[in-house]
Amino acid sequence: VLTIPREALLGSGGSQHVFLLRDGTLVKQAVRGGISNPTRVELTQGLKEGDEVAVPAEAPLREGMRVRSDEG
Repeated sequence: VLTIPREALLGSGGSQHVFLLRDGTLVKQAVRGGISNPTRVELTQGLKEGDEVAVPAEAPLREGMRVRSDEG
Protein backbone atom coordinates (compact mmCIF):
# COMPACT_ATOMS: atom_id res chain seq x y z
CA VAL A 1 0.00 0.00 0.00
CA LEU A 2 1.38 3.40 -0.99
CA THR A 3 0.63 6.36 1.29
CA ILE A 4 1.54 10.02 1.03
CA PRO A 5 1.25 13.02 3.35
CA ARG A 6 -2.36 14.22 3.31
CA GLU A 7 -1.32 17.75 2.24
CA ALA A 8 0.33 16.37 -0.96
CA LEU A 9 -3.08 15.19 -2.31
CA LEU A 10 -4.65 18.04 -4.26
CA GLY A 11 -8.08 18.43 -5.83
CA SER A 12 -11.24 16.69 -4.72
CA GLY A 13 -13.56 13.88 -5.68
CA GLY A 14 -12.82 12.50 -9.16
CA SER A 15 -10.08 15.00 -10.01
CA GLN A 16 -7.40 14.30 -7.42
CA HIS A 17 -3.74 14.77 -8.29
CA VAL A 18 -0.25 15.10 -6.88
CA PHE A 19 2.91 16.70 -8.20
CA LEU A 20 5.80 14.31 -8.81
CA LEU A 21 9.42 15.37 -8.92
CA ARG A 22 11.04 14.26 -12.19
CA ASP A 23 14.55 15.51 -13.00
CA GLY A 24 14.05 18.61 -10.85
CA THR A 25 10.71 19.54 -12.43
CA LEU A 26 7.15 19.08 -11.12
CA VAL A 27 4.84 16.89 -13.17
CA LYS A 28 1.10 16.75 -12.42
CA GLN A 29 -0.10 13.16 -11.93
CA ALA A 30 -3.72 12.06 -11.60
CA VAL A 31 -4.26 9.71 -8.64
CA ARG A 32 -7.07 8.04 -6.76
CA GLY A 33 -7.11 8.31 -2.97
CA GLY A 34 -8.28 5.56 -0.68
CA ILE A 35 -8.55 5.38 3.08
CA SER A 36 -6.90 8.09 5.15
CA ASN A 37 -6.08 9.20 8.66
CA PRO A 38 -5.35 12.72 9.92
CA THR A 39 -1.81 12.75 8.43
CA ARG A 40 -1.61 10.20 5.57
CA VAL A 41 -3.74 9.06 2.64
CA GLU A 42 -3.57 5.77 0.75
CA LEU A 43 -3.28 5.99 -3.04
CA THR A 44 -4.97 3.19 -4.98
CA GLN A 45 -4.00 4.41 -8.48
CA GLY A 46 -1.51 6.75 -10.11
CA LEU A 47 1.75 6.20 -8.22
CA LYS A 48 4.37 3.52 -8.05
CA GLU A 49 6.89 2.73 -5.35
CA GLY A 50 9.82 5.14 -5.51
CA ASP A 51 7.87 8.09 -6.96
CA GLU A 52 8.84 11.33 -5.20
CA VAL A 53 5.81 13.48 -4.30
CA ALA A 54 5.99 17.24 -3.67
CA VAL A 55 4.32 18.70 -0.59
CA PRO A 56 3.06 22.29 -0.98
CA ALA A 57 4.93 24.90 1.06
CA GLU A 58 4.81 28.70 0.84
CA ALA A 59 4.47 28.94 -2.97
CA PRO A 60 1.65 27.14 -4.80
CA LEU A 61 2.83 24.20 -6.90
CA ARG A 62 2.62 24.40 -10.71
CA GLU A 63 3.40 21.88 -13.39
CA GLY A 64 6.82 22.59 -14.89
CA MET A 65 8.06 24.39 -11.75
CA ARG A 66 11.74 23.70 -11.02
CA VAL A 67 12.27 22.41 -7.47
CA ARG A 68 14.92 20.75 -5.33
CA SER A 69 14.36 17.67 -3.21
CA ASP A 70 15.01 17.67 0.54
CA GLU A 71 15.80 13.94 0.30
CA GLY A 72 19.24 12.47 -0.15
